[in-house]
Amino acid sequence: GENYPLLIKLIQANERLSVQVHPDDRELAGEKIAGKTEAWYVLDADEDASIICGLTRELSKEALSSIFHADFSKPDAKENLESLLRIVPLSKGDFVFIPAGTVHAIQGGLRLLEVQQASDVTYRLYDWGREREMHIDEGISVFKPIQPKPESPFSGSFSCPYFKLEKKTISSTSEIKLSYEIDAKTGESFVEEKEFASIFVLEGEGKLFSNSGESLDVKKEDFFVFSLNEKIEATGSLELLIIS
Repeated sequence: GENYPLLIKLIQANERLSVQVHPDDRELAGEKIAGKTEAWYVLDADEDASIICGLTRELSKEALSSIFHADFSKPDAKENLESLLRIVPLSKGDFVFIPAGTVHAIQGGLRLLEVQQASDVTYRLYDWGREREMHIDEGISVFKPIQPKPESPFSGSFSCPYFKLEKKTISSTSEIKLSYEIDAKTGESFVEEKEFASIFVLEGEGKLFSNSGESLDVKKEDFFVFSLNEKIEATGSLELLIIS
């Protein structure tokens, strides 16, 4: 395809970021528009690090609109909103899946690897008193009452209709086959074919050897893109995250 359907980012959040929500896949004037489902792998975390992931109680969209549109110069309004935000602690090695429609924010003290659909649509709901543009009506229109539960630590394998993550530990020499299989049972119509897969080095040092015989020295937080169905040989002492 002309466009790779994923964005993969390193996020160093030293302070809490805005509370956001992203839309799901949708059709606009007959054109398929990708939503933004995403996932976070925690590379490093302060002792008290956390995220906001979902809401603490169920409310109608009308009630949510009233809370997010409130006058935050009034202490009760600010307290009422912030008590609604579900705080989830995270540690190094944790993983959390954030489906489109989930209210979420990074609280700070976190270094994350973010994998997401290649979409730039973000609706900002709240920004802790900072003067920035909000998209409250749009955000509430796509909100879903989701409360994702992190994997603490990451189980080692995750897949959804949009991407797959697999953690591999290399202690001597191992062969890695890069592939991506779509689960036909999901019924998703917006899944795009992929031509590439990525390898991110979580820990350690070693070497990667490609089909063509190219040798790559690798270390922590190095990132590589390879063609799908390529066989990669890895040597050394490595923890790798394979993203496809």
